[in-house]
Amino acid sequence: MSEPRANSFIHKDIASNGWKRWTATQPAVRCTLPHEGKWLAGFDFEVAEATLKDTGPITLTFEVNGQRAGSLRCDHAAAYRFRAPVQEGLRGELTLTATIDKPWVSPGDGAQLGVLLTAAGFLEE
Repeated sequence: MSEPRANSFIHKDIASNGWKRWTATQPAVRCTLPHEGKWLAGFDFEVAEATLKDTGPITLTFEVNGQRAGSLRCDHAAAYRFRAPVQEGLRGELTLTATIDKPWVSPGDGAQLGVLLTAAGFLEE
């Protein structure tokens, strides 16, 4: 998220600055794969103790272009890393979306926070 071009890949629900960026309930990035090959969807994030104490364990479900790629249950404050192979035949612009089942809701303004995103996109295997 500290990469200078990071904002150009953000599709929705991700704060616009910082190397750790708060997400809302359904953060998504769009990336164009530069060539065919074996690719992994990647999502690196932290679950904050301050939000987890109110929400309890959360589950993130990941999709690539609307197709389920997997899920990850987070039951303690820590850094997490999700990796899953991208279905063969998908190419061009791909969207990686994470859905957070129980976002933290601010009692003051109702803002919904998910996780602290540190990296998201596609990695060559």
